Amino acid sequence: MIQKTKVLVFANIPIQGEKNSLGGATVLTQEIIKHLNKNKLLEVKQIQIRKFWKSKFQLIDFLLWIIKFPFIIKNQDVVSLHATKDMHFYLMPILIIWLKIFKVKYTYHFFAGNFHKQYELKGSIHQEIINQTILKAKCLFFETKEMVSFFRNKTKGECIWLPNSRKPQQVINKRFKKKLVFISRILPCKGVEEILYASKKLPKDYTIDFYGPINNTYYPENYFKNTLINYCGILKPSEVIPTLNNYNIMLLPTYCYGEGYPGIIIEALSIGMPVITTDFNSISEIIKDRKNGRLVKIKDKQALLDAILEISKDNYQQYIEEAILSFKSFNSELVFKKFSKAFLDD
Repeated sequence: MIQKTKVLVFANIPIQGEKNSLGGATVLTQEIIKHLNKNKLLEVKQIQIRKFWKSKFQLIDFLLWIIKFPFIIKNQDVVSLHATKDMHFYLMPILIIWLKIFKVKYTYHFFAGNFHKQYELKGSIHQEIINQTILKAKCLFFETKEMVSFFRNKTKGECIWLPNSRKPQQVINKRFKKKLVFISRILPCKGVEEILYASKKLPKDYTIDFYGPINNTYYPENYFKNTLINYCGILKPSEVIPTLNNYNIMLLPTYCYGEGYPGIIIEALSIGMPVITTDFNSISEIIKDRKNGRLVKIKDKQALLDAILEISKDNYQQYIEEAILSFKSFNSELVFKKFSKAFLDD
C-alpha cells in the first residue's frame, strides 16, 4: 500500500453566503486544493483561517490560532501556508515557531505582488524575524517574477514563480460589438473614476457593465445613473467565464496597493479577451501593450479613453490571438503541478 504524504493546507477558500470571503486569493486557493486532491500520493486536508469575516473580528481568529495551531499540525508531513498581506508580519511568524518546535516542514505561498516592498520598509529587527521564520520555508511560492528575483538571495528555500492561474477555456469567436466589462471589487483604487470619465466621452454605441461587490460608502445607489455604466451585481465564481464571453474587452485600470496578477485578467486571457489595465506593480509581466491588451498610466483618464478607442474591429482579432498565446504561462493545469512536486520532493 502506498504511503501518502499528509499535507495540511492552512488557507481561506470561499464560504457560501459570505460575500467577503469571495476574492482572487480564496478562489485561487480553492482551485489549488482541487488539483492537489487529484494526486493519489497526497492526503490533503484544508483548514479555514478565518471564521469571522468582519474586519474588526479578524483579530479574534488570529489570537485563537496561536493557541490552536499546535494541535492541528501534529502528524502532518507538510503544512502549506497561504497568506495575505495582513498575516505576513504578525500571525504567520508566530505560527511558524510552532512548526519549528514540532519539526514540521512547511511551504509558504504569497498572494499579491508587493511583499518585497513591505519587507523593505520594515526595520532590521522585523526583517530578521521574517528571515528566521517565513524565509526558512522549504519552498516559497511568489506570484510575480519580480518577487522571485528579490528573495532568491535571501533564503536557502526554493523560490518558485507561481503566477495566478486559471483553467484553459474554449475560445468563442466573437464579433467586435464595443461591449466592455469590469469585474472586481468596486472601489476607487480599481480605476472606477477613470472608467466613469471614459464612459462620458465614449460614443453611445459602447456599453460598460460592472460586476462585483460595491462599496456604498463611495458609490451610493444611482451613482452611475445617466452614464454608459450598468451595475449588474455580484457573480459567483462559476459565472465569471460565461459572463466574460458576452463581452469584447476587459477593463481594470487598477492602482490598488498590493495588486499582483489580478485573477480576472488571467480569466480574460483564458478566453482570448484583450485587457485594458495599468502599468502598475507587476501587471506588465502579464499584459504587453498593444499585444494582448493595453497598458496605461495610473489615474490617467484620457489615456484610458484613448486605449478603449484604439481597439477596433480592424485590430480586434490580432488582440485575441495574442491573448490566447499569452495565457499558456497561466494555465493552472501546468502551474499547480509545482505544488505537488514541492510536497513530494524530499
